[in-house]
Amino acid sequence: MKVIYVAGPYRSPYVYQIWENIQVARDFALAIWNQGHVALCPHLNSMFFEGITTPKQFILGTLELMRRCDAVVVLPRYENSEGTVGEIAEAKRLGKPVFFNLAELFIWLESQTTQDQ
Repeated sequence: MKVIYVAGPYRSPYVYQIWENIQVARDFALAIWNQGHVALCPHLNSMFFEGITTPKQFILGTLELMRRCDAVVVLPRYENSEGTVGEIAEAKRLGKPVFFNLAELFIWLESQTTQDQ
């Protein structure tokens, strides 16, 4: 069983866009759990926690969570997300696999499951 970090945009000036970002992350997390693995989805972990700390503190915290995972899957529209771009760079620096769609992630997970047996 692998732990997969769900990386993608969260913040927006519009509450509705934040909600949409959370829903996309949730859908990815559900798909990962459905495959028998663990999804670590920071979007759900700190949903609507705005204002309790600084954006930088959230970015540092999510980087720490990502470091503890086996791989990263990246949500669509990540390019303008400072946090997501940083998570991808850190994952690559650490040698963690980074996937930009669920199909590639699931192929990798299947190969890992076969290797673990």
